[in-house]
Parts: sequence; structure tokens; C-alpha cells
Amino acid sequence: MKKTRTMAVVLTAVLATTSLYPVASDAKTSTQLTADKKEIDAQIKALEQEMTTMTQQFDTYVAQYDALQEELLDSEADIAVTKEELSDRQQIIAKRMKAYQAQDSTFSPYVEAFLGADSFTDLVTRTLSVKKIIDADESMRIEQHAQSSTFKKQHTALVKKEKELEQQFQMMQQQYEEMTVKRAENKAASLALKEKIATKKEKEKLAKKQKKAAKQAAKLKQMQQQQQEAIEKAQAEAAAQAAQEKAQAEAATAAQQQARTVTTDNTDVATATDTTETADATKTTDTKAAADTTINTATVSTEGGNAGNTNFGAKTTDADQQTPTVEGSATAKGIIAEASKYMGTAYVWGGNKPSTGFDCSGLTSWSFKENGVTIPRTAAQQYAASTKISASEAKAGDLVFFSYGKGVAHVGIYLGDGRMLNSQNRGVTIDKLAGHWSQYIVGYGRFAGVN
Repeated sequence: MKKTRTMAVVLTAVLATTSLYPVASDAKTSTQLTADKKEIDAQIKALEQEMTTMTQQFDTYVAQYDALQEELLDSEADIAVTKEELSDRQQIIAKRMKAYQAQDSTFSPYVEAFLGADSFTDLVTRTLSVKKIIDADESMRIEQHAQSSTFKKQHTALVKKEKELEQQFQMMQQQYEEMTVKRAENKAASLALKEKIATKKEKEKLAKKQKKAAKQAAKLKQMQQQQQEAIEKAQAEAAAQAAQEKAQAEAATAAQQQARTVTTDNTDVATATDTTETADATKTTDTKAAADTTINTATVSTEGGNAGNTNFGAKTTDADQQTPTVEGSATAKGIIAEASKYMGTAYVWGGNKPSTGFDCSGLTSWSFKENGVTIPRTAAQQYAASTKISASEAKAGDLVFFSYGKGVAHVGIYLGDGRMLNSQNRGVTIDKLAGHWSQYIVGYGRFAGVN
């Protein structure tokens, strides 16, 4: 994690120093212009090297994430085994005590040993045996409780680490998009300098390229600003909705508390008439229920972490990961069928074809191209080029876009029924939009020829 944070600092420094290089004035000589172009080309190369390093860093991140998932599974298994062993031990002790009580409820195991002894030596042997059994039971119970507590703490730490890795992944996606824009700006400036150095004939040829590059850079920058405004608006609306829901929840909680107070008063009156034996039985049952609740709480926490992009999305079952059957145009079905071929394959940063693997926008651009529809390469560019539609208008084959706070950084293919097929840090998979993903949705987009 320390290495990843260092990488983020380096990337931030590069972005801060590689601003759009100003075009030199006509007063400069060709030698000076050549030197200016050399400098900006060096900055472009540095950006490309940093982007390559980021790709390599992501491979390390994926390995860390996979290892963490294995640790989480092992931790859950250890907790389950400890819980089962503790339950078995409690049942053995309960059966043993029940057997003693069945013989004579007024006698303890020690009294029984005393009365059943044939001699003083037999008495000592019986007494030591009873004590050894009772001490062993108690020691085992204490040890298992301690082990269960240790496993729970380890599991909580693993869930926290998983969340940190997810946040780092989101930050890297944002920085990659920013570097893409910065590289486009520098390439436009490099072409401008090349025009000044070129001959008149070359100027005419390069003018068109410069105009196109500058237009693309401006479009990317404008798109990023528009996306940020849309995200801030959506976040404000979400905050207002959350405040309203919180107020409603607090009112409901107050009503429930009042109802529980009345119920408790009635229960106290009824409980006063119970026998001591019934109260002891109730106490034993409550103790076991509390233990079960503690372990169940740890399990719920794990699933919550998993819903966080933890899983980068709501938890899915094996049945969810089957090739989807959708309704829609032939092109939409073809796009989804092509993307479905790669379900279960690993995420590859910058990947855009089957031989290399796919990142999110690589999967969408490849699947569309294979069905005769050409779309831009990155998630941000795809969002800018698509026709925006509402969630209610979205159909299978349309795209759904996401942002983690600063520009579009993820994209998936909408399947209908609140699901999408996407390439995320866990590989090519089907995810539900409800839950974790819903907080990052920017909007939906459609391309001509699909729907």
C-alpha cells in the first residue's frame, strides 16, 4: 500500500508540471523552436512512461486484491469452524451435566465420586478424574472463545484493507483519465510547434492535423468540466434525499422505541410470575443467541464490504454469472453475446482485445466494433460521444457510465433489469446496479445502430 501511495504522489507531480506547452512566438528562430518542440515531446514521453508504470502498478494491485480475497475466505472458514467446535463442546458439557442431574439432581459429580468409591485410593482417582474432565472442558471453552475473538479481529482488519484497495483503484482510474487529457493537450502543442518549423508545403498538410488535435483536446477538457458539474448536481440531490430518508428513519425509530417501552413493561409483569427453573433456561437460551448474533454480525459486515466497487458491486451468485438472455435488437444481442465470451477473464489495465484481456472501455469498444459499431476508446470519450438517455429509457445494449468524483472513469454494458456486464477489478462479470454501484452512476448513453 505504501508503494501505491508513492505512485499516486508521483503521478500528481507529473500532472502538475506537464501543463499545455505554449506555442513559441514568431520572433524565435527555427533552432529555438526545435528546442521547444524537443522539450514538449520529452514531456509527452514522460507522461506515456508514467501511464505504462501505472499499468504495471495495477498488476500488483490485482495480485494484492486476489490474495486479500483468499485471506477473507480463509478467515470466514476459520470463524465457521471455531463456531462449530464451540457449539459441539457446549453440547458435550450440557449432556454430561444433564446425565449427572438425571442420576440425582442433588448430587454433584464430586459427591457421586465420593459415594461410589470402593476405597480411599479409588476415591482419589475418581475425584482427580472428575476434576480433570471439568478443567479440560472449561479450558477448551475459554481457548475456543479466545480463538473466535482473534479470528473476528483479523477478519475486520482484512475488510478494512479491502476497502482501502478499492479506494486506491478508483483514484488510479481518475488519474489515468486526467493524464489522457494532458497527453492530448501536449500533442496538440507539439503539432503547433512542428508547423512553425516545417516548410510552407508541410504547413498546409499539418494545419489540418493541428486543428483536429486542438479540437479533440478542447472537447476532452470541456467534457470533463461538464461531467464534473453533472456529478456535483447528482451528489447534491443524493445528499438531500439521504437527509430526508434519515429524518424518516429517525421518526420510525422513535415510534419503535416507544412501542418497545410498552412491550417491555408488559413483559416485566409476566416475567415476575415465572419459576426459577424457567428463568435459568431462558438465560441459557439468551446466552447462546447472543453468541450466534455476534458471529452473524461479522458475516454481515463481510458482505457489506463486498458490496463496496468490496466487490465493486452487489454480491452475485453463480447463477448471476451465466451468459445473459436479453430482449433487444440483433445488434444489441450481438454486442452482449460478444462481451459474454470473456466472462470470468481477468481485468487488464489498458487491454482492448482478447489476446491482451480487457479493461472496462476496452471490453465495450471491442464488443461494439465486432458488431459493426465504432465507438471511442476510453470511458470518458464514450460518454462524450454517446446520446444521453434516462435510466427509464435504457435498453439492453446501451452503456451505463460511472464516476468516482472527478470525470467518467468506468463503463459497463446495460443488460436490462438493473444489471450490467462490465470489466472491473474482479474481471469480466455481471453486476447489479443496485447498492454499491448506484452511488457512482453518472448516466446512460446510446450509440446509433444499437437501439
